[in-house]
Amino acid sequence: MDSAPASTPFLSIVTRCFKRPQLLERNKESVYAQLDQDWEHIFIVDDIGLGMEAANKSLALNAHLISGEYVLILDDDDILVDNNYVSGLRAIVRSYHPDVIISKMRWHLQVEKPERQWWRHPPQHGHIGSPCFAVRREVWLQHIESFGTERSGDFHFITAIWNAGCTFHWWKQVTSEILQIGAAMPEIEEVADDTSFLSVDNRP
Repeated sequence: MDSAPASTPFLSIVTRCFKRPQLLERNKESVYAQLDQDWEHIFIVDDIGLGMEAANKSLALNAHLISGEYVLILDDDDILVDNNYVSGLRAIVRSYHPDVIISKMRWHLQVEKPERQWWRHPPQHGHIGSPCFAVRREVWLQHIESFGTERSGDFHFITAIWNAGCTFHWWKQVTSEILQIGAAMPEIEEVADDTSFLSVDNRP
C-alpha cells in the first residue's frame, strides 16, 4: 500500500491489478501527480487470473483496508487526468457533504461518460464506470457487496447507492481516463505463477 503522509487520509484510491505493469505505472504516476497528497493507494493484486467476478468480489473482501473519508476505484488500466482531482473533491465535500461525487471519465475515441443525456439522471448500464464516482466510506462499506457480480459490478454498486436515496453531487469535469478496454485482460502474455490471489502491494 502506497500512502501519502496522513493519519487518516481524505481519499482511499483502490486499484485492482492484473498483469498490466506498464499501465499500472501510469496509474501510479497519475496518483502521485496529485497536488493534494492526502490519499492512500491500496492495491488488490490478482497474479493468477481468476476473472471478473473474483475481481469484483475482491473489493468487499478487502474493505477492511479502507481508511479514507471517501473511496475511489481506479483500476490499473485507469488514470487520473486532473492533478487537482483530490483538491477539487475536497472542496466539494467541504461545501456540500454529499455521499457520492460523480465526475466524468474519458473512454475510447474521446467519448466522455456519463454522456449528456444521462447527466444528473439515474445510472445507466454501459454509461458510467467506477472511475466516475467517489463514495463516502460509510456508504461504500454499506453497499460494496453489491459490486460482487459476474459482470457490471460498478453499475450494480452505484445503482444500489442511488436507489438507497443517498445524496449525489455532479461535478461536470473529466477527471479520469480508461487506457485499455478489456475487462480482466492482461497487458502482455505471461506465465501465471502460483502466488496468492488477493494481496496488498507494499512496494515503497
